[in-house]
Amino acid sequence: MRRTAISLILLVIFLTIFIVGWAQQQPKTLLSSAAPMTTLIIGSDNQSLKNEATKLAAKFAEKIDGKTLLAAKKEGRNSTAFATMRSQLQEFKADNTEIAFVYTFEQLNGTNRFVVTLYDNPDSPKFMQVYDDAPIELKLPLKEPIGVGPYTDHWGTFVSGFAPVNTGSNETIMVLGVDIRVQ
Repeated sequence: MRRTAISLILLVIFLTIFIVGWAQQQPKTLLSSAAPMTTLIIGSDNQSLKNEATKLAAKFAEKIDGKTLLAAKKEGRNSTAFATMRSQLQEFKADNTEIAFVYTFEQLNGTNRFVVTLYDNPDSPKFMQVYDDAPIELKLPLKEPIGVGPYTDHWGTFVSGFAPVNTGSNETIMVLGVDIRVQ
């Protein structure tokens, strides 16, 4: 009986070691449907993570109605346009568990200002708040999707994708941002 218990314990230890080793060898993909990931660890595949963030931002930016986003900016937080944009951003985030934040901002005269965000805490950026510690890549008007990072701002350390939203207007550039938290 004692010999059977020892054999069973050894079998469990062996299987645990085998499963852990096997799991570590499995490829990890950014767009998986696995359990939510709140933090990714930066490794040698940093460029791959930036590419994925860029692809997500570009994909989401294409789905945004630029005229509704401009209306949200003009009409403010209590408008139907703002609620529509916020709902759409929530859908984007819900379908991609690796995303920490998704938001829109305008670039106008060298300044980035948040328009619609999904930050939901007291420290969240406010409507039309200046994004003072934006990545340096956002100092110039964005013409095409880009990936940046890792960088650290007021809200944490991220690899992010940014893509311009087609608004039909050249007066202001509206951008969609996707943040993936890293450590």
